[in-house]
Amino acid sequence: MSGGIDKGYCLEYFQLSYRRKFIRTLWILPFSFIMLVLPYPHWFQWLSFCLTLVLGLVQGVYSYRKWQAERHTVSPKATYEGTRPPESTQ
Repeated sequence: MSGGIDKGYCLEYFQLSYRRKFIRTLWILPFSFIMLVLPYPHWFQWLSFCLTLVLGLVQGVYSYRKWQAERHTVSPKATYEGTRPPESTQ
């Protein structure tokens, strides 16, 4: 998703840019550890913990790679977070 929302408040995950998706994934991932202390049967705790951890890591790696690919394909005249890339000297 090129051109997602990169600033301001957004509730919908699918409207965010890859950078913001990556940041949100990093914020949500630690909550998988909370699943270990919930009062569920022992097997369900470990299953939910492992699924959340693995899927969260996969989502984080995917979002990070897409963010980096999107960042490197931006046109030279575009700005990234308020800074211009260095001008080429020819």
